[in-house]
Amino acid sequence: MGNDVLASLPKSCINPLCTPATRFRYRSVDVLSQVFGDTIPVAATRSPLVTEDLDFSVGFAIMKSGEKFFRHVGFIDTHNCMDSLEDGVYPATERVMEYIGASEAAFSAMAQREQVPFSAGYATRRLPFSWAEGFGDLGIQVLVIVVDGQTTPYLLFDGNNMQTGTRDEIRKRLLSHLDECEVMTTDTHVVNTVSGRNQVGLKIPLDNFYPFVEEAVWDAVSDAAPARTVGDTAW
Repeated sequence: MGNDVLASLPKSCINPLCTPATRFRYRSVDVLSQVFGDTIPVAATRSPLVTEDLDFSVGFAIMKSGEKFFRHVGFIDTHNCMDSLEDGVYPATERVMEYIGASEAAFSAMAQREQVPFSAGYATRRLPFSWAEGFGDLGIQVLVIVVDGQTTPYLLFDGNNMQTGTRDEIRKRLLSHLDECEVMTTDTHVVNTVSGRNQVGLKIPLDNFYPFVEEAVWDAVSDAAPARTVGDTAW
């Protein structure tokens, strides 16, 4: 799979436009979406309810639904809320229909939104915490999108899920300064030293690692400059 992803990397980025980030909700599922040319990423969460793994067929069906409106669709399970081990999200369940409902609302609405020039910035921070404490080697990565007066950081923690409430508290703190944001984890299994229950924020309190979050976000904001994108889909 890695070779296919690398082979799909573009030779050049040609799209200079995007929409502001917008949230949509259907029952328990909340999605954040933003359109870049012919490409839409959609990040989904059920926080403060537990957000567990989605079956591949669920994400695939949502992507195909979005292709009615966009050439390329990225569906992201943010994997950012956990306090106990639960089953994943499987086809033909009420929970799946909530993911589909929220995503389809985003696709149809965002297809009508105007796109304008934008800026993007990036930053990363390694963290002084171990695998056993719930943090993988990549620490935190932050992508900031600035468009039409709106600043939106996307935070990616190298970890396997996030302690319930941690994502919401990070958003609360950042939204006192910024317009939107979402928090995701990589679902790395290097932190599974005993079991799958070693999520970010379980052993290290938020106050201990939030300063690194804030530093990375502001570095990404400072790094923002006019940007271009291109989308692709590889199998």
